[in-house]
Amino acid sequence: MEKLPPLAPVAIIISLMVVGAIIYGGTNSSLNGDITGNTNGTISNTSVPFPEMGLQSPSSQTAKPTPPPASSSATSQAQNVTQALVAPPKKDLPSIIKEWQPNVALITCYWDNNPSINDQGSGFLTTLSDDTVIVLTNKHVISDSIYGGASYCDVSFPGIPNSETARASNVNMRISSQGYDWGYLALGLDAFLTNNNSHGITAADVAGKKLPQCSEFDDIGANVVILGFPDYGGTSNITATQGIISGFDGSYYTTSAEISAGNSGGVAIDPDKNCYLGIPSAVVYGKYGNLGRILSVKFIFSQ
Repeated sequence: MEKLPPLAPVAIIISLMVVGAIIYGGTNSSLNGDITGNTNGTISNTSVPFPEMGLQSPSSQTAKPTPPPASSSATSQAQNVTQALVAPPKKDLPSIIKEWQPNVALITCYWDNNPSINDQGSGFLTTLSDDTVIVLTNKHVISDSIYGGASYCDVSFPGIPNSETARASNVNMRISSQGYDWGYLALGLDAFLTNNNSHGITAADVAGKKLPQCSEFDDIGANVVILGFPDYGGTSNITATQGIISGFDGSYYTTSAEISAGNSGGVAIDPDKNCYLGIPSAVVYGKYGNLGRILSVKFIFSQ
């Protein structure tokens, strides 16, 4: 542990006595906009609350040493230094990825009215304030512009050992009614993710971690990491790509982090703040060059 360097001692010689003196310096958020079904439009619009997810402050503290009598200024300096020294260490990137990995879903959707179509994407496992377990994703992953909403989607979690595949039918799908490219699949509290149901991990267990969402817009140049299952990366584990926030485009960030087919609907995080930045969306080739886009969390959830 670093220590403050002491000031130079002042020696005062009085007769044969030497005296040395050293002075030490010592509200719940909700889904942004209405939601609606994506096939027949029979689901009435409603606002779905989202649980409050704030950055957690460190719970552990180290006892402060008792300083020798000093001036109030020196005492204040010593307290500030002590608080800085007991701050928790910053997590490295592999640790942050491992923390988010179990919540990244692999989604494969199917259409009964056109069996030749199936769409693969990624998603983010979380909960609403009523404990509904959802997988948040892009609208275009679960709804086709021509054939409408998928008949059903299979959802798996390769980041959880021995995980089972859950199935969400069309009636459990919701999309934004305001035109934003987000939607979600409702899984239910009893969706088990492991084969041993008596000691298994439920979707609610994983989603209930309440990973924090970023409370402020990131600046240009801020770091970003994309987690998902791109087509080129396989489905046995997530793929992580890294870049920076390159700019803004309406409700989207643009980013130098690679985003491709299969990443859509996954998880974009700010590794420096360890918070959920938004939903990565695949680039429309030729329109944005090599820049990917991230739908900001601010346009998914309102505070």
